[in-house]
Amino acid sequence: MLPVIPLGLDMLRAAKNRGYKLYVLSNAPKPFLDIFIKQHDFFKNFDGILASYEVGSRNLRQSRS
Repeated sequence: MLPVIPLGLDMLRAAKNRGYKLYVLSNAPKPFLDIFIKQHDFFKNFDGILASYEVGSRNLRQSRS
């Protein structure tokens, strides 16, 4: 399990309290991401999660054509 950095969590909560919408962008495989979300209350601080597998891409970086 990865540790949550207290200062980072404080910063997230401060941004949320100021009305910012917060999202997770991830390129983790679905099984890993599902388990990670269930194991960490940390994700409750976010308004949504976008994973690369949901958009049919290996990563969320815009392709350079």
